Amino acid sequence: MLKCLEMAKAVGQNNPVQIFGQYLYAIAQQVKWSMPQIFHSHIVRLGGFHMVSCYISAIGKIWASAGLRDLLVDSGAYAGCTVDQILQGKQFNRGVRAYTLAYETVMALWFKKCFQWCSSQRKIANIDEKFWQTMLSCHDAFSDLNTNANIMIKKWQYLTGNNPTMRTVLPEP
Repeated sequence: MLKCLEMAKAVGQNNPVQIFGQYLYAIAQQVKWSMPQIFHSHIVRLGGFHMVSCYISAIGKIWASAGLRDLLVDSGAYAGCTVDQILQGKQFNRGVRAYTLAYETVMALWFKKCFQWCSSQRKIANIDEKFWQTMLSCHDAFSDLNTNANIMIKKWQYLTGNNPTMRTVLPEP
């Protein structure tokens, strides 16, 4: 940290910034707090991976009791202990995947309800044709993938009645 401080002063920077992993971050903060006369202008930051892990943990803490835990377990996507670790931010890759699946599911349900409302209000005809073409191209892009995106396609087909566009699913006014 002293070397960083010297290098920053040599180039005229008043506030040197250092980024550390979680373990070294804790040590660096303790050093900074124990010697405030030397490191008063020093900025110590947590590295990107651990910052995102904290963010994943925060999402878990906020949304676990709001049904996210039940959604991930009851859907059969993950076991209970795995979900607990995901919500604590300890399973990074699984956490990203779980939150992505939850987001995609919620958005699919939102689109379904949105189109049902548009149909009930007789507003389907007012939706621009470019929108339908974009939806169709998104569906085609997912259909070409040979990965786990096929799960999302199956959800999409289920929600849209096995049709590539919503126009064929919802009745015209």
